[in-house]
Amino acid sequence: MKDLRFFIGANGYGAGNIGDDAVLLGIIRALQGFYRDARFSVSSHGQIPLPYLPPGLDYVDAKKENELHAAVIAADVVCSGGGTMIGDELSLAFPLGVNHALMSTAKKNNKKTCMISIGANRLRTIPGIELAQKVINAADFISVRDSQSKEVCEGLAKGKSIFSAADPAYSLQAESSSRSREVKRLVSSMGDNIIGVNVVNESWSDRQDYKQCIAMALECFCREFDFFPVFFQTEVREGYFYDYKANEETASYLNHQAHILIPDYFEPEEMLDIMTAFDFVLSMRMHGLIFAAVLGIPHTSIARVDKVNNFMNLFSRQAPGDMGNLSWQALLADMKENYSGKTLFKKKMKAVVNRQKKRFAESFYHLDEFLNRSNLKK
Repeated sequence: MKDLRFFIGANGYGAGNIGDDAVLLGIIRALQGFYRDARFSVSSHGQIPLPYLPPGLDYVDAKKENELHAAVIAADVVCSGGGTMIGDELSLAFPLGVNHALMSTAKKNNKKTCMISIGANRLRTIPGIELAQKVINAADFISVRDSQSKEVCEGLAKGKSIFSAADPAYSLQAESSSRSREVKRLVSSMGDNIIGVNVVNESWSDRQDYKQCIAMALECFCREFDFFPVFFQTEVREGYFYDYKANEETASYLNHQAHILIPDYFEPEEMLDIMTAFDFVLSMRMHGLIFAAVLGIPHTSIARVDKVNNFMNLFSRQAPGDMGNLSWQALLADMKENYSGKTLFKKKMKAVVNRQKKRFAESFYHLDEFLNRSNLKK
């Protein structure tokens, strides 16, 4: 049997987004479970080897077109791996432009193309729809992480089979390290009840209303239930666009004492271990919410893009507010309800997480069937 060679690209692996890296880790582990003798190449920020991945992988610089082209030529299967790969709310360049370039290069060189456990947000612009149609039509195999993503992809390419999967991060588990234990000791020293908070800037960096909303709800929640707020980041890049600045701004509106963790990078399962020190999580990042669910921690959010509500739908819930409809009272009410009903909430989380793990694992049987039909494994 032929040893397959996979190339996984189209996302910013190793750039500082712990959620993106969690997705890659889940995909690599699942693929290696099916194809033990396969070779893997991964695009990473600056061609940096990613220490959380298994040994023996090859890396190419995500910013160097000649290296990316060579990796595509050398591969049997070219994959766009996880994360929101269909969406135009931030820009056309990413994720759509990057995915279009990858898929187009692969098809021109007669490679099989796969989009694995991707997210697809509702598109907001005509150019975004047109570019997304090209991306979807260039993919030979597509699996998606939630029902809305399936609906969006099926609408872009009518008649194409779209397989249901789940976010790969559901397959991870907490892994202790000396670094994560040190952070947990620090967090635990701040009180008996800790709420972990992750606020996001990105396209909304010039807005303060939602940060004030979070601060007001947080203030009331902490006083009523004797919680101490610890701000954390699952996106650790520097600059006003990213989470540390958003956390700083939100904390500045608090009268209550708070702590902001230094934005150091932690491997995905180290971050899961750090989050075991939290008793409640308020995260605007979907992977912060997924990590909380995997750990059985009650949580809530303000929805900034579709994927947060898609996550909430798994629990038959909606986020208590979004970027166009904010109320600190509604956010506080949701926090109180989830915390007061935490016993039942934890049971539901366990059932949902187990279902998502199973759905993610089973999606690779569909991928294997596709590769068998493609005669790549002979």
